[in-house]
Amino acid sequence: MGWDDERIAERKNEERKKKYINLETGMYVKGQRLYFHKEKIENLKLLVFLPTGFGFMEDKEIRKRYPTYNRPEVVVGNTEKEVTFAFSVLENHIADESLREGTVNMLKTLLRSANPSIAIEGEGAVLNGDLSCRWLGFKSYIIGGTLYNLMGIVSFPGRTILGMFSCPHDLSLWWNSIFLKILENMEEY
Repeated sequence: MGWDDERIAERKNEERKKKYINLETGMYVKGQRLYFHKEKIENLKLLVFLPTGFGFMEDKEIRKRYPTYNRPEVVVGNTEKEVTFAFSVLENHIADESLREGTVNMLKTLLRSANPSIAIEGEGAVLNGDLSCRWLGFKSYIIGGTLYNLMGIVSFPGRTILGMFSCPHDLSLWWNSIFLKILENMEEY
């Protein structure tokens, strides 16, 4: 393919990516369009957009992946289990008006005290309807590579949901915006 053909193909690809920018239309990860569907998470009473083809991990898999006592209640992953979404209800409710930077600073302190090698890569807030959602992105190290992790806290009336996301660090550029969109669109039912 000639140089002009490559530029035309690249432009077409960029135009396609601009068209598919949300969970309803689908979004791109490394040139592949992902589709999403709303999934009921019965035990958490949540409606969450999840990528098509991702499946719920069995309790045995969750215990192996998260050997601590306070493991996530629900974990969803791709077939290779390298990209995962996890959701839990926090024991202590954080009221929406209290969900400010102090919450993220507390999370940073906890993460750094547990593992000083963690590198914070971003933080912010998104809106979930009238509710705020605070998030924190960070890099952690595993044998054989690095992971990108994102934690998001959504305060619904009466309870607080912690959403967690993990993927290989080289995929973070694509998946970061997808997980933030998932947090923005999470609903109670």
